[in-house]
Amino acid sequence: MNKIKLEPLAALSIRMGEKAFSSDVVRSFIQHLDLSPGDPLYDTCNSICDWYREAVINGKYYFLRYLRNLLEKSDEKHLVIILAAGKSPLSLELLNNSYGSIDRILEIDVSGVDEKKELYDRFYPQYSNKIKCITADISSKCILSLLKNLLEEYYNDLPCIVVLEGASYYLSVGDLENIVASFSSCDNRNKMLVEYLLSDEYISDKRREIPQRIFTSITDFSGIPGITRYGIKDLKELFDKTGGELIEVTNLQALEKERLGTNKYFSSPEDGWLEYSVWQI
Repeated sequence: MNKIKLEPLAALSIRMGEKAFSSDVVRSFIQHLDLSPGDPLYDTCNSICDWYREAVINGKYYFLRYLRNLLEKSDEKHLVIILAAGKSPLSLELLNNSYGSIDRILEIDVSGVDEKKELYDRFYPQYSNKIKCITADISSKCILSLLKNLLEEYYNDLPCIVVLEGASYYLSVGDLENIVASFSSCDNRNKMLVEYLLSDEYISDKRREIPQRIFTSITDFSGIPGITRYGIKDLKELFDKTGGELIEVTNLQALEKERLGTNKYFSSPEDGWLEYSVWQI
């Protein structure tokens, strides 16, 4: 099987964040991917901020840490839904660490999931039986309605964890509202993890230029029409509409300190431009 050639943005995400993963299975998985289409975008981002990868690694570290802790402490098996999954190796890392706590992982993206499933089936059969890949646009109301019915009819006895990593800033506010509503449960037993890009007012003057230039380069390179930015108050208003409750929120300063024991790049919350929150929905 030839290496899978990635879209530039997907290649950038994996190349920037691969050091967050520690398992041999993930290192093996990445060897099957052709990351070269992302080289021009990677070089551009590095020319803007040569330590930008630290922000990406901190974020992936958070998702892995939170999910591992949640799964290890729970007596129930969970359904995990990864939205806009791309070629992220998150499923393999989770199953490598918490296989018995996961009933099924659903990976959803608009393209490329069939070849990813083929890769799973061929090289990682010990995990592929628990991964279902679905080709779908997560902003489509029709698709979201079908997914909601799927949860209510086939997975209604399982608590669900929805992961939205590296995608909220490419969705409109309305799209995100629809997603939250679609995965909300009547008893708030589901959880949703969201990474989001902060509005300028929450970022220090000395750091605002970094995300502005990075995401301008991304949109110019990929043709994405625009970027959506939030503060935690904006998200609270959005989740309040369906009765969602905030469990926790963290930032790049806190995550760098937790991961490395010190703060080298993010000495205050305002030095970062990304935040991460978990919601009961």
